[in-house]
Amino acid sequence: MDINLLVELPASAAHHVLGGNVIPINDNVVHTASRSLKAKTDQRRRTRGSTYQREYRAKQKTINTQRVDTIAALQLEIARLEGRIELLHTVVPASIRTFQPETSIMAEYFRLYEQGYTSKTAACVRATQQAFLTSTMREDMVFMDDVGVEKLIAQWNVYTTVFDSFNMEIRSIRVVAFSPDVVVHADAMLHLRISRLTIETLFRHLLGDEPLTQRLIGQSLELPLQICFAFDSDTKVVRYDTHVNIVLGLSNLLGSFEDTVTALKHFQMRENAEIVVEENMMQL
Repeated sequence: MDINLLVELPASAAHHVLGGNVIPINDNVVHTASRSLKAKTDQRRRTRGSTYQREYRAKQKTINTQRVDTIAALQLEIARLEGRIELLHTVVPASIRTFQPETSIMAEYFRLYEQGYTSKTAACVRATQQAFLTSTMREDMVFMDDVGVEKLIAQWNVYTTVFDSFNMEIRSIRVVAFSPDVVVHADAMLHLRISRLTIETLFRHLLGDEPLTQRLIGQSLELPLQICFAFDSDTKVVRYDTHVNIVLGLSNLLGSFEDTVTALKHFQMRENAEIVVEENMMQL
């Protein structure tokens, strides 16, 4: 008979049937056998738990080792690819470059100067605009037949002073040349609100024609504008060219060929968008 059945008998049992004979069973024997069996069971459980923990730790160690190896391999691959990029920058033909730095500079210029530049602009805005010019344009940049950014700043001051309001709306940006310099071209529209000062500055010859003067004051002169930035090898603007379609702008504003011709006579703006003013206004 299985001894396990013996130990499972109630302690109150005085006898057990074995081979058809009645055998008296001592309670102490039953308790001893039960404790022995429980101890063996607990030992097996501890052994299994210890084995599982060792296997788990070994598995985690293997996984961590694989992760470290993978990270090291990825770092080497990143370094290799970065070196490859540097090499491609030197050998990839300019014709398939994206010219993203140059076009981004042009786009940022339009964003910063959308409302113009003037001494009345908030100090923080002016500081940002000035920092942009310093960081993106060379000191010997050519602009409107002059050298340096001073002429550019002076013209900005004139525009934002002569007109009641100023807005420069960008239409498109594209690269039009990449050798010897990268040249980025932008199409834009100038929205210029005409004031009495505008008439006195740009249309002085119309001051005697009050009806035409009154027609112009308060109107928005929309001038198609083209801008070209030529960049050197350091991605700085070395030449800044501009062109406005004055005839189209005035004809759309006035709607009459005769009035357009009259307004164009002695008009104090050149085709490169330069406003010709007296020296004292250049200091505004």
